[in-house]
Amino acid sequence: MQIKTLTVGALQANCYIINQEDSTKALLLDPGAEPDRIIAYLEDQGLEVEAILLTHGHCDHIGALEAIRDYSQASVYIHPADQDYLLSPEKNLSGLGFASQVLTCRPAEETYQEGKTYHLADFSFEVFHTPGHTPGGVSLYFEEEGVLFSGDTLFRHSIGRTDLIGGDTATILKSIIQKLFALPENTRVFPGHMGETTIAEEKNHNPFFQLPN
Repeated sequence: MQIKTLTVGALQANCYIINQEDSTKALLLDPGAEPDRIIAYLEDQGLEVEAILLTHGHCDHIGALEAIRDYSQASVYIHPADQDYLLSPEKNLSGLGFASQVLTCRPAEETYQEGKTYHLADFSFEVFHTPGHTPGGVSLYFEEEGVLFSGDTLFRHSIGRTDLIGGDTATILKSIIQKLFALPENTRVFPGHMGETTIAEEKNHNPFFQLPN
């Protein structure tokens, strides 16, 4: 698995482009901003986007969505509970000052099913519904590669914000403990913001999960 991280936009969100080393088929996760930069990488590497995978519907993760879907003609995937975030500037936060312009996108062509294994671009991955940051937040687990894309659910030594529309602290903690922390400890975690971590690192050192002495 080749993983390219493009940190984009004012809120420094991570857009991921992944492909198998012997394949030109790619998956593109969370095109948050800077579509020209994303397209330039795809063309430089000779990659064809087979699907656009969204971890949730906030503006810093979908700001370049329309440009990338027009360029690639790839289908967009989102959890059904976040489908309306693509249509609502209030819910996707672009209408509340979190983006330079109000953002409205077309509905996603596909919606994730909890626990389903998807086969796209020479990869197999499972979708975990991990609400708490948004009602339809998901994490994408590539078991064969030992890789998790956690969106804005789990960060290195932190968790996603829960004070925004649709957020809930108890829900995000439950999502992480019951679903993400059940994964092998050596699983590499690629979050929606900041750098890579592992499940073991977060179990042992994330302050949101440490018991007081």
